[in-house]
Amino acid sequence: MPEHLRPPRRRLRSLRFGFGVVIVVVLFAGLAIFGAHTTQHGTQPTRNAAPAPLPPPVPPPGHTAFHISPHGDDSNPGTLDKPWRTIARAMAQTYVAGDQLLFQRGGEYFGIIDRVPTPEGSRRWVIGAYGEGAMPVITSAKILNNSAAWTMTAPNVWRINLNDPTAHGGWAEVGTNVGFLATGTTIHAAKKKALADLRAPWDFYDDDDTYLYVQSTGNPSALAPDLRAAPDSVLIRLHSNTEIDGIEMRDCGGHAIRGEDDPIVNVRVLDNYIHHIGGSYLIGYADDKVRYGNGIECLDSCADWLVQGNEVHDVYDSAFTCQGSGTTTNVRVTRNYFHDNSHNIEFWTEEPGGGLHQILIDDNDFVEGGGGWGGPARPDQENRAQFISYGWDLPADIVLTKNRVRGAQGSYVYHAPAAPHPAGWVFSDNDVQLAAGTLMQNGQPYTIDDAAAWAVANKTETGSTFEVSSRP
Repeated sequence: MPEHLRPPRRRLRSLRFGFGVVIVVVLFAGLAIFGAHTTQHGTQPTRNAAPAPLPPPVPPPGHTAFHISPHGDDSNPGTLDKPWRTIARAMAQTYVAGDQLLFQRGGEYFGIIDRVPTPEGSRRWVIGAYGEGAMPVITSAKILNNSAAWTMTAPNVWRINLNDPTAHGGWAEVGTNVGFLATGTTIHAAKKKALADLRAPWDFYDDDDTYLYVQSTGNPSALAPDLRAAPDSVLIRLHSNTEIDGIEMRDCGGHAIRGEDDPIVNVRVLDNYIHHIGGSYLIGYADDKVRYGNGIECLDSCADWLVQGNEVHDVYDSAFTCQGSGTTTNVRVTRNYFHDNSHNIEFWTEEPGGGLHQILIDDNDFVEGGGGWGGPARPDQENRAQFISYGWDLPADIVLTKNRVRGAQGSYVYHAPAAPHPAGWVFSDNDVQLAAGTLMQNGQPYTIDDAAAWAVANKTETGSTFEVSSRP
């Protein structure tokens, strides 16, 4: 099925009648247990990359904090004064609810958090930070800083063995399936399906087995000494009773954070910085040539999630998504700054699950949905939007309210199959500013210039304000 008709699953992997307001009130009351956040984004929120020095968190009585530092040693016990060095060592540890895994600020850590058993009990296992400086970075990047590792196989075509740990730095795990190449803040997104398709500088192809090929007028590592490849991976595979707090996640070809399959409950994703994510092929779906990658993904069945205070940008697919064939209940996404992603919010469902219930998306800043590096790189240009939905086979109870929306590449909302408005998704009291001529919805003629007529025709967006802004 074409990519724009249905999103992939990684399994091999102004009007909405009175009941909309009632739903908002009920959801706010039911989600009050999440508490209040101490900071408020303005119209142009900014990220504080170097938070004020904080003392190491103190675990609950009877529980343990384990530490990782770039200056540590994996033979150490993981204490504050004798920390580990690698994520691989941390994955060999047994944890219980209430334990903590803390990364020293200012460090960069290569690997993925995926082999930790679900901590038993209501306390949360914390993935957090300690020390001074910028957020600790978790990444699966392979650093292509070895010029001698490249071989020119054809005019202007260079090859490197990504399975040879002596050929590169960074993550040493075997595998290619690169989502993008990065040189500093520049993303090279032109992943090709065949070696013969390499034509322009920085086009790349990998055989999903061993080699990466790059079109370049010279040795790629010599031209870009900071060159990185982002291979397929999930940086943090969530388990129940987990909190992720104050971590930077970047340069990954798959997802940054994912909870999937078994019900993933009692989760907090707080004050993290997630960027430059996705673009790898989704192996096992369609022809193995569909690209994917989300910032924060809730797949199939999840309950009691709070996603708060995060900045997410430059993600190939969505900053946040709930999707699949399960039952998801009681999720709140609040006070985040999502910008320059192909989609900022995504929902889709399919049989045989129970659908999406008590989902509240409130008080966020959504900027330039449909943008970033992923938007222009997509084959399905029509689904670049701030908010998107697919399928809608199952019941839904979603409220998107009191958010600030600025700009959209493509359209404000995208729904597939095309429909006036997905049943059960209530939009209310949002502050929307889009450039003149921006479509409000795929498949409809309305633009921001006649947004009020669009809201009436689709019975959506009660209480929201719409403003036409000039293009920069």
